[in-house]
Amino acid sequence: MVSTSRVLRLILFLPVLFFFNLSDAQDLFQPGIVYGTKGDTLRGMINYYGWTNPRPRISFVENGKDSAVVLTPNAIRGFETGGNKYRSAAVKTEMTLNNIELLVSNPNLRLANDTVFLRLIVQGEKSLWFFRNKVHNDQFYIDENGSQTLLIYKKYIKESAHNTNTVGENKGYLNQLRHYFSDCESLDNQLKNTKYSESSLVELYDKYYKCTGAEKVYTTKREKIVYEKGVLAGLSLTELKENYLQNFGLAFKPSIMPSAGLYLNIIFPETRGRISAYNELLFTNFNNKSEALSEPDYIYNLSLTYLKLNILFRYTFKNKESKVNFFLNAGISNGMIIHEINQVKVGGQTQSWSPYAYTRKFEQGLLAGAGVVSGRLSAEIRAEFGNGFSFVEYYPTSVNRAFILLGYRF
Repeated sequence: MVSTSRVLRLILFLPVLFFFNLSDAQDLFQPGIVYGTKGDTLRGMINYYGWTNPRPRISFVENGKDSAVVLTPNAIRGFETGGNKYRSAAVKTEMTLNNIELLVSNPNLRLANDTVFLRLIVQGEKSLWFFRNKVHNDQFYIDENGSQTLLIYKKYIKESAHNTNTVGENKGYLNQLRHYFSDCESLDNQLKNTKYSESSLVELYDKYYKCTGAEKVYTTKREKIVYEKGVLAGLSLTELKENYLQNFGLAFKPSIMPSAGLYLNIIFPETRGRISAYNELLFTNFNNKSEALSEPDYIYNLSLTYLKLNILFRYTFKNKESKVNFFLNAGISNGMIIHEINQVKVGGQTQSWSPYAYTRKFEQGLLAGAGVVSGRLSAEIRAEFGNGFSFVEYYPTSVNRAFILLGYRF
């Protein structure tokens, strides 16, 4: 019989094979238009790296040509792809780290100059632009005097009189927008509740255009989080790693048992459906029975059923020319024993003790796997390395599992 450890090594090696065999098949390009600096318009296929690379650039394959060229904001006026419009702009951007643990006490912005691609959110008499900078700060811009002006916002540490710190906010953008929309005084109440976020600012712009009756040419269609729900079922191959049972002349063989569960796959926006958080509730168990080598009438039966919450990050290799897409995922497992058989029988009589008399009720582990998805169906092979169930201080256990799982999306 093939050992569980060999199966696990094979599963862990598969992601490497997928990476090298599928990297050239990545369909990252989408139809688009590039606007040149001389007023020319070029059509072709565009790969925009905006969500994966802090350096603003695109790869462009012009219609009728085979090779791609890399274009930066200095080389073009802008481009359109994937339902979004972008323009090149030299702007100021706020570079203070926005992580709450790294906030500073200075409310003033730490500005830097940069040339970037701004994404158009609202186009009309009053326009709104967006850019996420190198330190992952969301930046919004308005059109003023032929250029784009940064809407001021910054979080900082606010020191109080009682030596306690709170998070303060420099909301300079509210006064900027009050001046920007000065021809609609009824927006004042709305402004007070406007947050520095795309959805809140778009809501404010919508009310401005209703107030003035001006024509709004374009509003971007914001990508939303996609939720996929489904069921899965398959088989698990479980191998117990320990060095305690040999003291009793016992040895467990790998256990093959059914597994089943539910999943929720949360696909993140602006990733073209490639990156997701895959969560599942999975029932799995192993059933081991061993006779003592020296005493055939001495039988130890250990059967543990787990309810597991598995959390994985998944990357799906999208290829629009194929109905089958490959994916890789890795994450953690958290299991709870919901049913246990843990008994020793001697001569058919159940004993009041067992080698593992007390089992740990919770197990944690690491997961890695690879699979394919086609329409509503999916198939996956997965490895799990768990920390086991032993409370015996000098005899820890580890539980290694290999899964074959089939899924169906509702």
